[in-house]
Amino acid sequence: MNTAPDITDRRSRRWPLILLALAIGSVLGFGLREQLGRTRAAEQPMSESSNADDPAVDESAIQTDVATSAVPPLHEDLAAKSRRVVATVSASVVRIDVERDAGQWSDSGYAGEAHYELPTTEQGTALVISADGYLLTNLHLIQAARRITATHERFAGDVAEIIGVDKATDLAVLRLNQTDLTPIVWSERSTRVGEFVWALGYPFGFQRSASFGIISAIHEKPPRKLGMPFGCLQTDAAINPGSSGGPLVDEHAQVVGLNSAIVGNRFQGLGFAIPATVARRAADTLMKTKTLPRGWLGAVLDHAATGTESDAGARGVRIANLINNAESDSPLRVAGAMIGDIITHWDGEPIESAESLERRVLQTLPGQVVRIDVTRDGHSQTLSVVIGRAH
Repeated sequence: MNTAPDITDRRSRRWPLILLALAIGSVLGFGLREQLGRTRAAEQPMSESSNADDPAVDESAIQTDVATSAVPPLHEDLAAKSRRVVATVSASVVRIDVERDAGQWSDSGYAGEAHYELPTTEQGTALVISADGYLLTNLHLIQAARRITATHERFAGDVAEIIGVDKATDLAVLRLNQTDLTPIVWSERSTRVGEFVWALGYPFGFQRSASFGIISAIHEKPPRKLGMPFGCLQTDAAINPGSSGGPLVDEHAQVVGLNSAIVGNRFQGLGFAIPATVARRAADTLMKTKTLPRGWLGAVLDHAATGTESDAGARGVRIANLINNAESDSPLRVAGAMIGDIITHWDGEPIESAESLERRVLQTLPGQVVRIDVTRDGHSQTLSVVIGRAH
């Protein structure tokens, strides 16, 4: 005869284990709830209307906080600013397509160095600088062009006329038969290293795009091998062939530079832009006169660390020869300079090389009077030089 198992005894033996498990679970649950409460209190400062005595925790609020904190506020602000900047400037950026006769044109950059190249492409970028159709771009993009057309969100394939060019700044002004365009806004403040910037353009002929970076350096004396006659802005924002002529803009959607040059394929993050001050002056003048008058000293210059024995220690640039042009005598000769003089200062600023002196001359309008200090036979004197016009 089989005896039924004692179920009552087994159940009675399990109860202590069940009660113990429930007790442990309650303690763990309470501890986790307390920890969540402390975490929320630490993450959020107490508002004036909150009740410090109320230990209740809003669990739905905890879930919301976790989801929101995945995107830091700084990133949110920068992303929103980036969208605003690009949207604001895009209406002022134009694609240009350049047709040339085969083999007629090649470009290896300002200096002709193999590994310092300006972007060379059949497509490029231009800025709208006036509502009535004037555009600004790089001269190297449109040199030897047989036909130039422009494409914008409002039109496609419009023929562009060359209005004026300036070789010294590598800038050119074009004009379209268009009205009511949106011109760019030039920045009038000083640019600083570390500022956020955006480069807009048509790299490799693709649709309009934007890249982001900072001002990496400001070169008052541009890299010699780059060959740019003026100071330039360096940026790590991506600049590629086709980006030339496009704007480099700040967080206010204002143009701080015109993208112009890159260092060759072996390097990354080395793009250069013509400063807005230089580009704007050239654009305004070319729109009116079609040429940009350049200063002229009427001298052949040599590099010199010292002069003659009596001039030992005089640093500057030696005048190797004084020359006239078809219209006037050498401005330096007229002011009293002589062959062998060492030019040491320009309006009080020291002159360290022939290149730095030539840049200052190029940036000075004809007819302007400049104080030039020279050293001769160990004696310094200041000459008042009326800058001539280059031809």
